[in-house]
Amino acid sequence: MKQKLIALFTTMAIMVGMFAFPVSAAEKKDLSQDIQDTAAYLQTMYDMETEQPNESSYWDMMYLARAGVERDNILFKLYRSNIATELHETGKLEYENWDGTKSESAIYYAANALALAMIGEDPTNIDGFNLVDKLVSMDRSAVTSLYYTNLPVVLIAATQFDDEITDKTFAEDIINVLKTEYNASQWGASWGADSPAMVVAALIDYTDTDPEVKTIVDETVAWLQEQVKADKMTVSNTAEKVLTALSLAGPEAVAAANDSTGKNIVDIVLSFQSETTPGAFTYNGSDSYMATQQGMEAMLAYQRMVDGKVGLYDLFDTPIQQYKQLIEKISQLPEVIDLEDESAIVALRQLYNSLPAAFQTKVTNIADLEKAEQVLQTLKEVAGSKPDSSKPESKPESTTSSHPIPATGDMGVASVVALCGLAGVSLVALHRKQK
Repeated sequence: MKQKLIALFTTMAIMVGMFAFPVSAAEKKDLSQDIQDTAAYLQTMYDMETEQPNESSYWDMMYLARAGVERDNILFKLYRSNIATELHETGKLEYENWDGTKSESAIYYAANALALAMIGEDPTNIDGFNLVDKLVSMDRSAVTSLYYTNLPVVLIAATQFDDEITDKTFAEDIINVLKTEYNASQWGASWGADSPAMVVAALIDYTDTDPEVKTIVDETVAWLQEQVKADKMTVSNTAEKVLTALSLAGPEAVAAANDSTGKNIVDIVLSFQSETTPGAFTYNGSDSYMATQQGMEAMLAYQRMVDGKVGLYDLFDTPIQQYKQLIEKISQLPEVIDLEDESAIVALRQLYNSLPAAFQTKVTNIADLEKAEQVLQTLKEVAGSKPDSSKPESKPESTTSSHPIPATGDMGVASVVALCGLAGVSLVALHRKQK
């Protein structure tokens, strides 16, 4: 009986090990180089003399910032400067209509606020202009009547700048519009997957607090996956928006989206990369600026998910949120500082130094950090002046293996399971030999 149990365990372990390898390998792709190629391509769209970034360049600025372009890049400087100039000259950001007239744009306020935050600027103070306030103070009906392909951008901004918005019904009103639209027509899902994908990206942050939103998002994600499985991702822009949404929904959403050809949504999006222009994406077989923008969005959303970073439009890792985190962490320093607090104090100083000057001035309790640093320095000087009479301590015997066990879900898990299976085989063979 014992021998049969060992053999059964061995067989199961080997089978699990065999199947774990291909599944793990298929779960992740590294798009880092693809992202850099597309970032380089997008930068060539601008000529410092005649084609400078302005208030309509928000997508490019967002994606270049998320791709790792340095904050002191000339494009970012010109972008911020040109927006400030427009605000000083007109007092607002306007969208040019098809007939040549201009209208104050909620999309411009929302999207540019996000883009400015991502490049390290403070959208609540662009030379005295507060884009977030301008967005919220617009006529509410003019905002909520926006077509639902644009409304998600406004909701994302309202979500990310919640601390700066005093009117707490602003986001709620937009969510209610989206709920109503979903119940009436599922955001026009019969016309394509673009709009539903965009709404998923906007509502994803509310799934934990609003059961109705969670149901809507879950149903829409499942519907998007079905479109992939049914080979409906034949247009580059649609596939790119779907990859963005599924990436924000999580790895399970992306992994489950396999169609009958064996391709998943990542493979489909990459199939639209230009064969002649590095970094570009195509639409109907030709290089397309818009398809390239949205291809960049999709790759960034996916890569950030793979790397375990916050969502593409989540500002948690940008200065406008980091300075608030710093204030909170400084306030949590112990009243009595000792040498064990050194690593925490050093980390706080590094975070402060990494902030742009405009955000350093917002850290209202920096004096508390400086005081803690002074106390720490004194403690180190006192400790350093004492004679070292202690004897070297012998190293305790390690109770852990010199071979680290891989994290759950990693490729190494399959290796460990397979090795266990091989060990089981050896035990069976040894038992038989002894008999």
